[in-house]
Amino acid sequence: MIMPATEVDTGALGPLQSVHKRSLLNVVGPLFFAVLIPAAAAAMVYAVVRFVPASDRDMLDKAWLLVVASAIGSLALLWSWAKNLGLHVDVHEHGFVLHYRSQTQPCRWDDIAELWSTPFHGATPGSGRQAKTGYTVRKRDGANILLTPALAGLERLADRLREETYRRMMPWALSQFQAGAQVTFGMYSVSRHGLAVSSPQFSLGATMLSGGAVTSLGASQTTFVPWSEFSQVRPETHWLRLVRPGLAIDWMIIYRLVPNSHVLLALLQQVFPNAK
Repeated sequence: MIMPATEVDTGALGPLQSVHKRSLLNVVGPLFFAVLIPAAAAAMVYAVVRFVPASDRDMLDKAWLLVVASAIGSLALLWSWAKNLGLHVDVHEHGFVLHYRSQTQPCRWDDIAELWSTPFHGATPGSGRQAKTGYTVRKRDGANILLTPALAGLERLADRLREETYRRMMPWALSQFQAGAQVTFGMYSVSRHGLAVSSPQFSLGATMLSGGAVTSLGASQTTFVPWSEFSQVRPETHWLRLVRPGLAIDWMIIYRLVPNSHVLLALLQQVFPNAK
């Protein structure tokens, strides 16, 4: 959902209210692994030299190659740690500033067009393949600002982003909705009449599941489903569940695929007041 452009004051962002620096785990974790990896390799070399016969040169050569590889990996880890050491976000009254390496990205609250949740895999040491949630702020000029899980207190910052964007976007979105117009959130559009989904991959499955009417829209297709097909909207951890009575499969609106999902939920609450 992108609101019409408005005149933006380019003045100061106002007084500093809070600072979000790198989390302790993200600072200490890389250092720990940068020391642990070569130490483990060195211990293996010692074990080979101590217990493997000198005639077995092949084993010794492999051990030394492991040490060299681990040293290179540790240096790369330290380089990544050092160049991101200054990562932090300053939150001001009228916006925020992301400091990353030698660059700064300022953003006024009024400049935000879209807020996306963004999955990160292995964003911090020890997280393995477990996905963590970051956020992408898309400004009206098309520039993106990435807020990663490396930041301490990221969810508090996200709450502030949702609060500020909701305050600015919701009055316009609600007026459009109440006037009978469609309000678009990426591939989804909502109106007082129902939900429309535009996607080449999604439309066929949506039609099969819902029996909704399909109309051609350029290279993609649009599936329209009236609200009468849904009994309730249930917000869950990673998606909004639209419950379809009498059918085994509900519709899911996945947060990371939808910009400004908090505004979308607020509009759906106009249709389903019990959605919380």
